[in-house]
Amino acid sequence: GQCTAVQDEMTVTVASEAEVEAGTNQNLCSGNEISLAGSSIGGSASVGTWTIESQPSGGDGQLGFIGATNPTDTVTFTATELGAYVLRLTTNDPAGSCDAEFDEVTITVVTPATAEAGPVQSVCPSEVATLAGSSVGGAAGDGTWTIVSQPSTPVLGDGQLGFTSATNPTDTVTFSATVPGIYRLRLTTNNPIGNCDAVFDEVEITVEPPPVPSINGDMIVCADDTETYTTDGGQTNYVWVVTGGSVVSGGDGFDNIEIEWDGDAPYNISVSYQDGNGCTGSYVEDVTVNPLPTATITASDSDLCAGEKTN
Repeated sequence: GQCTAVQDEMTVTVASEAEVEAGTNQNLCSGNEISLAGSSIGGSASVGTWTIESQPSGGDGQLGFIGATNPTDTVTFTATELGAYVLRLTTNDPAGSCDAEFDEVTITVVTPATAEAGPVQSVCPSEVATLAGSSVGGAAGDGTWTIVSQPSTPVLGDGQLGFTSATNPTDTVTFSATVPGIYRLRLTTNNPIGNCDAVFDEVEITVEPPPVPSINGDMIVCADDTETYTTDGGQTNYVWVVTGGSVVSGGDGFDNIEIEWDGDAPYNISVSYQDGNGCTGSYVEDVTVNPLPTATITASDSDLCAGEKTN
């Protein structure tokens, strides 16, 4: 026929596929909140929606926002029940014929860091105390000991830790001091995983003052005198040391001793014992031993006959 050919045109726009990135897997400290950082949507998608796809039995995960949103990395998540939570980010409105896409991320809820500094202890000066009963756990892998307070008067404390770097187990670290008083030690967790906060616990170590024995008795005697000496009663592990004399009775194990001063100079006596805290004290005292006088007889006439008298 006489029909004229005709034509028409159409424009086909090729859109990029929807893109979605849920971010990297993360650890979350129980009860804390995290932002789903690292997540994004793109390509032909303009918004996305977060959903919780799976959680532990009894899981209590909560998303801070459940509607379509962009940016997606400002949405938060929180939970207290331990375990793995799988979150899904789905693109909602891809342009054209593009399919919706999704990506998933796993959030593992972990136990908060824990620190236990152990029970209070009492030690004697220079005695080494092991910080037994201390531990770190939960999200923490190790802990560090520090001295946070110690005596300041009348003498500054001199506490020393056997190890000051991060360590686990923590209950093998030792402490000692020579100055009596109360020392406060702190155990701080160093490396909690996830977004768990570092925590600390403290313990008091009391360095007991040593006992100061006394010796009662006559410290000025004559040679060959026998004297009794006493010290404080009610203690344990009495040890007596005598120089220049002989022990007649009592002595070690007793709070008294009887001594005959029959030896040569020097002359002294010492005693040590343990008090109720198990601390040992000692005391020594010098004794003055006077020699016995020597009697002399002087006659006015050294030549006498039998029956005569002299003055």
